[in-house]
Amino acid sequence: MYSVAPPPLPVAIKLPDIVLAEFKLEFRRLGVSDVERIRDFVIEELHWQGSRSELTEDFPLIENHVVDSMGLLRLVAWLESTFGVAIADEDVVPANFGTIQGIKGLLSGRI
Repeated sequence: MYSVAPPPLPVAIKLPDIVLAEFKLEFRRLGVSDVERIRDFVIEELHWQGSRSELTEDFPLIENHVVDSMGLLRLVAWLESTFGVAIADEDVVPANFGTIQGIKGLLSGRI
């Protein structure tokens, strides 16, 4: 009996920084605002249970337990990789991460 070899497993490829930069620039041209991208992350990755319309720019994320300590670490890592910024430990404070508006303000001077 003959057997067929299974297909090769996908291999993770590290794209050159220039390709990543062009992708990020192109993504921004698509009209997806930074606020919408942050809101999408909160909804999809931090498992927001409310309606999208409730998650306004000034909705208290920490006070309403949308962002907990692990969620904050995931959010910081995502922001750094998505926007190509470095977020220092001293910047990880409720004023910067308490609302989507606060996160936007933190990013505004860096991107």
